[in-house]
Amino acid sequence: MKVLKWVAYIFAFIGAILILAGLISALTNKHNLQYVYTASYFLAGNSFLLITIVIFFFIHLDHHKKE
Repeated sequence: MKVLKWVAYIFAFIGAILILAGLISALTNKHNLQYVYTASYFLAGNSFLLITIVIFFFIHLDHHKKE
């Protein structure tokens, strides 16, 4: 479970970086990662954060099954 928790933290970090890139892109009107649409940053970041939530739910439910 410890490795799975680290994977979740990595996914959360990637999601946060993509959302920050989207904010920077929206404020400066520059496209740093070759995405033309600013919404692409937010969609990708949202996907990574949703995967993180699902992993943490799995860890939480598995922890309660052991008790």
